[in-house]
Amino acid sequence: MAVYSVRAVGARVAGLDFNKVLREAFERAPALKLRTLDLLHLVACRAAGCEEFATLDAGVAGRADAVSRELGVRVVTAV
Repeated sequence: MAVYSVRAVGARVAGLDFNKVLREAFERAPALKLRTLDLLHLVACRAAGCEEFATLDAGVAGRADAVSRELGVRVVTAV
């Protein structure tokens, strides 16, 4: 199902060095003040070259300015 969904929207699967993602997450954790999995997800998003991150998570939406400032990723939300 996941492979079908990726193909259906014309997306690509990015290859990431998870050690680099972890290192950056540890470095940026104090400034971002996010839950661990949210932090990892956003740092991986940046590492993959994404410019936007869509979420309905109120915690992430509430830190949108910090995410934009620290990671250069715009949080898109309906929350």
